[in-house]
Amino acid sequence: MKREDIVLQTDLKELSEQYEKHCREKGLKDRSIQLYMKLSLRFLKGLEDAGAESAEDINAERVMQACLTLKSDYYWEATHTFAHFLAEAGYTDRDYSYVIPVHRRPQPMPSVYTPEEIRRIEATIDTSCPNGKRAYAMLLLATRLGLRSGDIIGLTLQELDFEAGLIHLTQHKTDTPMELPLLPEVEMALRDYIEKERGNSEKPYVFLCSIPPYSHLSNSFMRKLVATAVEKAGIDPAGRKVGPRAFRSSLASSMVNDSIPYDVVRKTLGHRDPANASVTAKDPTPDFLR
Repeated sequence: MKREDIVLQTDLKELSEQYEKHCREKGLKDRSIQLYMKLSLRFLKGLEDAGAESAEDINAERVMQACLTLKSDYYWEATHTFAHFLAEAGYTDRDYSYVIPVHRRPQPMPSVYTPEEIRRIEATIDTSCPNGKRAYAMLLLATRLGLRSGDIIGLTLQELDFEAGLIHLTQHKTDTPMELPLLPEVEMALRDYIEKERGNSEKPYVFLCSIPPYSHLSNSFMRKLVATAVEKAGIDPAGRKVGPRAFRSSLASSMVNDSIPYDVVRKTLGHRDPANASVTAKDPTPDFLR
């Protein structure tokens, strides 16, 4: 049943409208709001079928009956969030999330490459070849700073502060601002590309196509760059992911092994959730990269 197919016949539809307003006020992205609304509508329809006509009719028994109508336990997590909202906003007399089953999705082990493998991957780039300086600078941003593909591709000249030795950027995935140190080798690679290979394009992005109209690169370009480097290094991924995301996990692993505090790791990788392991100190560089 699609969201547009779900039509609430009772006053419960007001709860859906208020929840959408709440999500927008929290600044959620449109795609996230669409998902939450789809799942909350399914839950509200289940409540309606269980006999609830307004918020006052919601009770533990009807919540349990509504949960049984959800076709997948994947919906339970979002339903927990919706139940919290109903209680906090005063629509229900208590937080009925306690009767909703908890679905815990299995967490895959992160893909990690060893320091020696990363050295070999970086060494595959020949900066004397056409576009070699661009490839090397992009690769170091992934291996040395753990930047995501979108952040590397979207990096602008304005975000590079060579004088202060910093990169100031807003993460493409989370819209969260972050500040990273321009490590010496990263700075050297960026300067080498910008001064000798990039050209005088007025476009804001650091990394551009090498042929007219010198357009913005795509995320797929970054993934292909990494995959090619891994293959040329003669490294067998053995089930590991082949892309910049794997280098984020590798950087975090190396920092933790070097006894860098978890909070520093979290900040370095730009995670907002303190439960995520990432790093940030004056010098977050793992020993193997120094």
